Parts: sequence; structure tokens; C-alpha cells
Amino acid sequence: MESFFLTTRNIKRPAGKKPFFADEPADPSFVIAAQNSTTMDPADRLTGNRPGERWAKKIIEAAEQPDGSGDIVFLVPGFNNDAKDVFGNHTDLAKGIRAAGMPNAVFVSYSWPSKGSFLNYLEDDMDARLTAIHLVTSGLALFARFCEPGCRIRVHVMAHSMGALVVREALRASGGHQATRDAAWGITQLITYAADISANSLESDAAEMMFDCSQRYTNYFNRHDGVLATSNIKRFLSSPRLGRHGAPGSVLDKMVDVDLSDYWNSIEDNNDTGPIGDVPASHSFYRRDKKFAADIAQTLMGDADRRNIGDRSPHEEAGRLHMAGVGGLF
Repeated sequence: MESFFLTTRNIKRPAGKKPFFADEPADPSFVIAAQNSTTMDPADRLTGNRPGERWAKKIIEAAEQPDGSGDIVFLVPGFNNDAKDVFGNHTDLAKGIRAAGMPNAVFVSYSWPSKGSFLNYLEDDMDARLTAIHLVTSGLALFARFCEPGCRIRVHVMAHSMGALVVREALRASGGHQATRDAAWGITQLITYAADISANSLESDAAEMMFDCSQRYTNYFNRHDGVLATSNIKRFLSSPRLGRHGAPGSVLDKMVDVDLSDYWNSIEDNNDTGPIGDVPASHSFYRRDKKFAADIAQTLMGDADRRNIGDRSPHEEAGRLHMAGVGGLF
């Protein structure tokens, strides 16, 4: 299956070398990568007349099943990802979720201009905010314009790490843009995992649209996430991060908050992700974990009650759920 990307990365054209998507903000490019591709290539972007419309129609065509149903899953990666990293993340998540019960789902990655370097954290934060609105105006709202009457295609959003900031800021700004006011768009399942946003922001106006624009919002967190502990330091001891501490109790009646802390503790031997102290693994193991993919697939399908998905169980903190079971890499 082809891979679809919306990117706001600039294109560099070094002398005597192949052009590539770099790490500075630019106008949106609409990319359709062939099945055997290994990265986003500027040669695969649509050009000419109305590229965004042609791109959106192609995705809808790929997603729509004979009965008119279908699922489009927008993936929004975090910081410290270059264009090739984004492609790998896209491939791994799509593979795991399709194998877990959604074989016909179409995945679309929004590749914002992250630098691919841990040292560029604060610059990535600024670029995430600067380009966030394109997720809605050039992505989510665009699909709504071209769905035929009776179309039953659902659009979901999954955001990892700083990708949650992109989603929050995109939804926050969406009301001020003509493209979003002209289309009846929305999100069926909104999912954040290892979210690098303030947990307290969910109690503020900044996150209001995350609840209002989605039918169900699910957050996954891991109290052993070492990268988000470092994020807190980089932000000068700001509010605890959502992907490490979970959501405030005051909003748990509006969302699903799934604690993966015990699960992470259990997977050192089963997952070969490295020791518990492996900081990057504690933040990124989701990408190729079978148990997580299965839980996500059931969440996206939306058939089961939040308490009856996979190996979830009641949490000692009212309003939250645990995810347990034996995992493993796919």
C-alpha cells in the first residue's frame, strides 16, 4: 500500500545531490510514497493544479470500503525526528495496528519540521507551534470537503510526544481559519501517548478543543518515561508532562487515561527494549509493541467500552485504567 504524508518541511537542493526534505518550516507538501520507499522524497510530492485536493481524494479512495465505511489515521510524531525517522515511525505503527485488527486502515503522517536532534528541543517546540494549524487546514478539514454524502469514513488522530502539542495548538487555532469553518470536520478517536504537553493544560482553555472536536479522547502515560522527565527540566521545571503523570483528576470524566507504568516495568525481558533505565526506550517503545498496537486497534475500532478493551483493568486512582499483559516487539 502507498504511504501518505503531509509535510511542512522545506526542501533542500544541494549541488550535485538529490533534493531532500529538511528541517525548516515551509508551505505544505502533499506526498504519496510508493510501497517500497524508505523515506519521504520530494520527487513523490504532488505538484501542479490543486495538489492538496488530489491528495485528499486519493486517500479517501484508498480508505473507502464497499459499504462506504473506512478509517483514516493521522499520525503526528514528536520532536527529535528527521524525515526518515518519520517514515520509519509511520511504517512501524501502520504495520502493527493493521496486524492487530485494522487491515484496511489508511495511515497519513503529518511531518512537521522537527530537527532530528535532542539538542534542538526548544527550537522544535517553536516550529511545532508555528506549523500546527496545517494539520487541520491542509489535512483534517480537507477530507471533510471531499467526502461524498453518505460517506462513513472515520478520521482519527494519534499524537506522540511533542506531536500532542502540535495537535493541541492546531485545534486551538482552528476556529480562526476559513478552511475549518467551511467544512464539517471532526475527529472520531483522538489518542495521545507519551504526550509532551503540560498535564495541567487539559484544565485550561488551551485544550478545550481536544475534547470538543473528538468523539473520544484516550491518553496513554508511563510514569517511568525518562525523556519526559528531561523535558520538564528543559522547560525550567514547568508543569508535569501529560505522558508521564497522566491527566488531572478534574478532566477524567471527559476522557480515557491509561496507565502503562506497570506494563513498562514488565517488558524488559519480553520486549528486549533494554533496561528500565533506558531513557529513549521508555518514551518510544510504543512504536513497535504488540500489546500497545492491539489496544490502539480496539480503541480506533470503537466497538468496545473503554473498560473492556484488551487487558485493561481498574486503576487504584479513580477514573484511570491500567494496561497489563505480555507484550513483545513485532
